[in-house]
Amino acid sequence: MLRKLIPAVALALGAAAPLPALATHVTPTPCDFFTGGGYVVKDDGQMANYGVHAGCKNGEFWGHINYVDHGLGLHVRSTQITLYVRETLVDGTVLEKTRDFCGKAIVNDDTENPRWFRVTVTDNGEPGRGSDLFGISIDGMQEYVGTRFYMVTERNTDGGNLQLHKGNKSNVAPNPPPPYASACGDLTGNNAP
Repeated sequence: MLRKLIPAVALALGAAAPLPALATHVTPTPCDFFTGGGYVVKDDGQMANYGVHAGCKNGEFWGHINYVDHGLGLHVRSTQITLYVRETLVDGTVLEKTRDFCGKAIVNDDTENPRWFRVTVTDNGEPGRGSDLFGISIDGMQEYVGTRFYMVTERNTDGGNLQLHKGNKSNVAPNPPPPYASACGDLTGNNAP
């Protein structure tokens, strides 16, 4: 979480933040999948619920996110999963229990303007409450939050459980997978929140 906060804090203070070295993202081999649901408490003290499942199935990315921010009255439902990856940090640390998945989503039933989203989930064992991690970013949110990006930084879950499952014969990824930058819209690289 700290790796994402330093540039944001520097920008908020009006300072030019050095661009962090980029991590690498690969679809896990063999592919696996994530399931879970629960809630987090956002920085403003309001609760947000989520239900997720994502992974690879029969040569395609698969999954869904249902996310409700009670304080802002936002309801986010995915319509397409475009990428599912495991992250390796620039120092070579592989985040074995963490997955990012991206795609398109509808916000508050606005089917005319699907938005890019990116979700990060981490399974830190049982019980999930208080140890698993969840985060979400959504592009194109000016009309709802006054800024381009809506973001709940990766944080401990306050309720629920996230589980990373070993794959089976049907958990086959697209070959070749799409490039990370194009499969997540502007939620990667230098434009990312």
